[in-house]
Amino acid sequence: RRLRRINTSIPSDQCGGAQSFSAMGGEETIELHETSNAERERIILYSSWFCPCAQRTWICLEYLVELGIADYLYVPINPYQVGPGGADTKTSLSLEEKQRIYPKFVAASPRGLVPAIEHRGSGDDKTMYPVNDSLVTCEFLADTYPDSGLMPASPIEKAKVRMFWEHCASQLIPHFYKILMFKGEHREQARLDFLAGMRTANAKMLAVSPEGLFLGGNRFSLADVALGPWMQRIPTVLGAYRGFVLPRTPEYERLYSWWEALSAFGPFARCMVDKDRLERNYIGYADGSATSEVAREWAGVDNTRTHLGPKETVAIPTLIQEAKTDTSGNPSSSLRRGVVT
Repeated sequence: RRLRRINTSIPSDQCGGAQSFSAMGGEETIELHETSNAERERIILYSSWFCPCAQRTWICLEYLVELGIADYLYVPINPYQVGPGGADTKTSLSLEEKQRIYPKFVAASPRGLVPAIEHRGSGDDKTMYPVNDSLVTCEFLADTYPDSGLMPASPIEKAKVRMFWEHCASQLIPHFYKILMFKGEHREQARLDFLAGMRTANAKMLAVSPEGLFLGGNRFSLADVALGPWMQRIPTVLGAYRGFVLPRTPEYERLYSWWEALSAFGPFARCMVDKDRLERNYIGYADGSATSEVAREWAGVDNTRTHLGPKETVAIPTLIQEAKTDTSGNPSSSLRRGVVT
């Protein structure tokens, strides 16, 4: 099918409160795509509205909808226990509980982690093929729909997109969660590491294009979803819980101009949920009560290992108690595997 031109001209505010040209936010988008039809059943997305890694895949699917070349069915997954009064928690359901509640999801994602998709084969092949992990699902969509431009055709540009994704995964996202969960000098070190990673991200982006999305103008690609969901959470989560503000100085200016373009970009804006709701969802990381995959990875909830650096350890009960009793400090960063919620 012929691709439609995408309008990305609507401005956004520079602090993360973007306005979509379509006026449809994340909750409305989910509601729309929970309704099944024959076309949507070709691609089934298992997702959690609050998960930034799942948001990557969701945005890519919305982009394919925008182009008019695919549609999808949204199946909501809550991998956590529900708190009193229906409150969100970060206390994980066991894999057995997930299998009982969401058997098709666990069949598509055997570890019980979002995102996952099922994609119907082409032509006469009616098989639904499972794919999971945010990077894998995003690259799968790029490979399946090469005319979409999710991954550029040029090998050099492909490498730039992949190198930026790797930088975000290894040098940014882990520090984001460390800032939320650590205290004192360890939180401050995470903040410094995050800012250093953001300066490098700014330089990488500026070397590719001077304005617009990562590849320039309105050329949307996987590089934009590599960081976009966490950029959304900087003011909403890190700002709310740790008082963090990304400096508005020249060494971050390309990131700001990129964010203004991305947050006004229709497919991305339609996957942005209510910021107050998103803020409330992250309290488990801020107060130390989380037992999610990322909490176990970075705070060592169920073991004696922490990621504070070589030869550096902290008693886990102490670390968790500190997180519960102290919510002051500064924020930052990113995670390598695409399964964070």
